[in-house]
This record gives sequence, C-alpha cells and structure tokens, in this order.
Amino acid sequence: MFLNSNELENKILYHYTTPEGLLGILQSDSVKLRLTKASALNDMMEGKILKERYKSVCTKLYREGKMNKKEYEFLMENTKLDNNGELKESEYRKMYICSFSLERDSLPMWNYYVKGGGYQGYNIGFQNPFIWCELSDNYLIHRFLRICKVEYSEEILESLLMECIDSVHKSPEYFGEIYGDVYSALSWGALEHKLECFSHEKEIRLIYTASDEDEEKIQYRTKNGVLIPYIEIPFFKETVKEITIGPLVERKLAVENLKEFLDLRGYKDIDIKVSNVPIRY
Repeated sequence: MFLNSNELENKILYHYTTPEGLLGILQSDSVKLRLTKASALNDMMEGKILKERYKSVCTKLYREGKMNKKEYEFLMENTKLDNNGELKESEYRKMYICSFSLERDSLPMWNYYVKGGGYQGYNIGFQNPFIWCELSDNYLIHRFLRICKVEYSEEILESLLMECIDSVHKSPEYFGEIYGDVYSALSWGALEHKLECFSHEKEIRLIYTASDEDEEKIQYRTKNGVLIPYIEIPFFKETVKEITIGPLVERKLAVENLKEFLDLRGYKDIDIKVSNVPIRY
C-alpha cells in the first residue's frame, strides 16, 4: 500500500544488514543504500501474488452476494489486462527495491544474518524517508522513487474493492471511472504484496523505477554463486538516527568500535542499542 509522507513522518524504519553491509552503507560523504533488482530478491513469488489474491477476493465477494454478475465480470476482466497484478520480465528489469522493517529487534530478521553460528547483524534506523534522497546527485530521482507498506493478507484488497463497489452502488454513472481506480491500484501494486509466511518482516519498501539512463549505474554483487544486480543511491547522513547491534555480537567491544567508526565518518548523535533477544547460540 502506497504511503505518503504524513504516514511515515518521524517513524524509524530499520534496515537489517551484515557487518560488511554496514560498512558499505555508512560512507563518509553520504549514506549509500543498495536497491536490488526485483527479480533477484529471495522470494521466488515476488510480483506474482497480487493477481491471484485479486481473483480470490472478487470470487469471495461475488459468492457472498456483495457484488452483482456485471461487476464481477468487469473486475475479473481486469486480470486479463497487461501490467495488472503480475510483473512481466521487462518490468522486473526496471524495478529496484530496498527493504526496511518496522521491527527494531526481531529474531526472524536477525536470523537472516547468521554467520558462523552467530546472529551477527546490525540494523540501521532511518527517519523521514521522503527527504532521504540526495537531490544534488540527481534531482529527477524522486520522480521514480516511491515507498510502500507490504501487505501479507487479502484484507486491504478486499477493503479497496468493497469501497469501489459501494461507490458504484451509490453512483452507477461512475462505474467505469471508479473501477479505473482498481486497475491503477493493481498496476502499481504487484510489488506491494507478499505471502503471509513473510509477515514477520513487517516490511516497508523503497521502490525505484530505473530509466534507460540508469543502465550505466547498475552494479553487481554475488550471492550463492549468482550475480545480483543493484543500483546504489545516496541519502543524507542526517537521516540515520540509531543503530542496533544484533544478538551474540561481543557487545562491549562492538559498541566501543561502532562509536569510533561513526565518529570518524562524521555521523553525529546516533543512538546505539543492543538486541534484547535472549539467545545463547
């Protein structure tokens, strides 16, 4: 679900990363976040959930008598349109994502960063994402950058469809116009839906639609022997508000060295915390 600046104002969003990732993100001149190509993310169903979820909700509402046959057939026809509820490979090549969580100290999230038997990750807390971008680097970047909350169930989609149906029942003359809003929501929403098994992530996504000019900016890292494309975007250092050190990191030494590192790279007034997850190994 697309979020506006008021919904996220003063919220802290947490980006979990490896120790090596922390070093790469917190540069001396600015924060450098990597946005990974959508087709290279770890969820194999990425971009494919919304279409099936949409069809399921439409069928449910029709069977419950909350929409008539004409409305049902019109809504189901939307699933046949291009760019609707499922991203094509050509679109994947343009979409890059950086993920954040609303959870500061989540054991399942720390679990993504198990290294050598220990939960050796960090998370960086960012504030006010709509002013994150370094406009001096590329003033057009805000045109192609949006932020959204990931949905893990059918509830939001059902609510959207019911609002449209209720509106049509009140004003039948706006039938096509109102359902055009549904088409628009589906066209933009494919990367905003994931399976419920990922709900522990409580994910907020920064999504960037790359232009042809961005091809020269694409870089690669490796994971499990696979080349992973990404685009690096600079953000203001002042948006970093806190850093949490993961479980099983040697806390005293980690805090001391992190403070020194932040000072040397010019990060001021950062609240350093340690995980409260009570695991032994």
